[in-house]
Amino acid sequence: MRLSRTAAQGFPAADIRVVEINAEARRKLVDKYGVTTFDKPKDAVRANDVVVFAVKPQHLREAASKSGIADNANLAISIAAGVRLANLSKWLKDTRAWCARCPIRRR
Repeated sequence: MRLSRTAAQGFPAADIRVVEINAEARRKLVDKYGVTTFDKPKDAVRANDVVVFAVKPQHLREAASKSGIADNANLAISIAAGVRLANLSKWLKDTRAWCARCPIRRR
């Protein structure tokens, strides 16, 4: 989901919280979109937030396990292709409220 499209669809920039580990990239996101940025997922996630994992599939495990979602009531959306839903659920400590957009391998 592109930030420009999200903002254009009526989501206020103040309600969009982005985790980016690169300091320069964080600054650019703030300057361009006016969103709130964080370098650590646990600082960004609040109870009842919708969390979008827009990371490469090989980085999803780390992102999910460090997200802090298991401690909150969140809807988690992953756009990582090829990740099993069972794995995502396990990484989120069995959080059941999630949705996947890309093709998922089911076994």
